[in-house]
Amino acid sequence: VYKRQALSRLFRCPLVFEVRDIWPAAAVSAGQLRADGRAFQLGRRLETYMYRCADHITCVARPMRDYLTQYTKKPVTVVYNGIGNDAAREAEEREPQRPNNSPKTLLYAGNLGHVQQLDLLLRAVHELSDEPKFADWQVQLLGAGAQRAKLQELSAELALQERVRFLDAVPRDEAASLMAQADVLYLQLMHDETMGRTIPSKLFDYLVAARPILAGLTGEGGEIAASTGANVVFPPGDLEGLKSGLRTVVDQLPALNDQASRNRQLVLEKFTRRQASQVLREVFQSCVKPV
Repeated sequence: VYKRQALSRLFRCPLVFEVRDIWPAAAVSAGQLRADGRAFQLGRRLETYMYRCADHITCVARPMRDYLTQYTKKPVTVVYNGIGNDAAREAEEREPQRPNNSPKTLLYAGNLGHVQQLDLLLRAVHELSDEPKFADWQVQLLGAGAQRAKLQELSAELALQERVRFLDAVPRDEAASLMAQADVLYLQLMHDETMGRTIPSKLFDYLVAARPILAGLTGEGGEIAASTGANVVFPPGDLEGLKSGLRTVVDQLPALNDQASRNRQLVLEKFTRRQASQVLREVFQSCVKPV
């Protein structure tokens, strides 16, 4: 950090600071730091120092921009995460699928970590297991992470071995194929002020798969998911809300399927790396003083 600032001054060039997570607050949310600890306090000093030193700041969501403007008078621009150009081309060439799985699948693909609260999903599945509408549904958890072993233990404790499958992490293109074949995709970030200020990049991978999504998100991420009519959004961290969301996606799956292509359309229109690169180019141009 200090080297970059020094280089900026040495070569008399502007410094653009990119914020993808609100650190160190995000580390507190993930259980990696204590809010009353010395490391957090030092992190906050470094955070505000970088805001002061930057000539321009970029971030990945509107609520994050609103947070940053409380600590700096420097310009802040939202440069959204999105899908890569190769993924966008492949998505444009690929016809959206309408899976006919037996059993039907609800797939989570990504990090099995603390902030995803996948234990809540397992508890919801357990409490709904006696309802006939869920008899032919299976949950698949694809990926690795710090909580994987605990989730497997919880699955065994709740006797969910027939309803929940743990799949090993696979290359990105294979994961994209599995997402496109799922009946419903699942995503949640814990209910937390810091998490509510970001948009999980996984949401864009899900949208381009053109499948219905059950999303436990707040903030701009929840707004994006709700905007297409293909997805069901529930309050994160809310077991009853999650159970209600599961019932809704099962009951309304044909109608959600009819709208699922709009997920892909949205991400191709607004959330690709090509578009993000154009915004970032404009940021750089705004920082360069005419000779």
